[in-house]
Amino acid sequence: MRTVTQGELLDFAPEDHHDGLLFDGLDMRQMDLAGSQFTDCVFLDCNLGDAKLNGGQLKNCRFEDVGLQGTDFFGVQIIGCKLMAADFTKGTRLVATGFSHVNLDYAIFRGVNLSGLEFSDCSLREADLSLTDLRESTLVNCDLDRVEWTGSLTQDTDVRGSQLRGLDLRVGPHGFIFTTGQVVSLVEDFGVRVMDIV
Repeated sequence: MRTVTQGELLDFAPEDHHDGLLFDGLDMRQMDLAGSQFTDCVFLDCNLGDAKLNGGQLKNCRFEDVGLQGTDFFGVQIIGCKLMAADFTKGTRLVATGFSHVNLDYAIFRGVNLSGLEFSDCSLREADLSLTDLRESTLVNCDLDRVEWTGSLTQDTDVRGSQLRGLDLRVGPHGFIFTTGQVVSLVEDFGVRVMDIV
């Protein structure tokens, strides 16, 4: 893996392809990286504030301690990446963004509009989804154990096939699309036995 220097960033242009690069401690604020593809890259202690990644792809990348204030992820496909504990609450633009096989454990989405977004086969263990707009969003086959749901808006929110331990159907939120097996598991979590008549 090759380490990128601050000076080398001057040569980066929209719609470039970058493979196997290490971005360590770099200031990437306001960079126009629209349409760019990053594969097998690592971002450590970088500042991506107000950077434009719209229309691009992030595949098998790792992000640690990365500033995302105002970062534009419009239409970005994020696949197989690690974004543990990422904070998306400071003006990050997540519109038409797709997440597939992404580790978002402990990520903070508090108050963010996630309506209509697709998360498939992702891990969001103990993520903060409080006060988020999740209407018509898809979180299929995800690990949603111990997610914080307080005050979130859910309507036709598809969570079929997902792990949902910690969700209390008595207090909400409501408006989820479940499978029958998930409903049985959730009610059994607070002491209800479900048995068919034979």
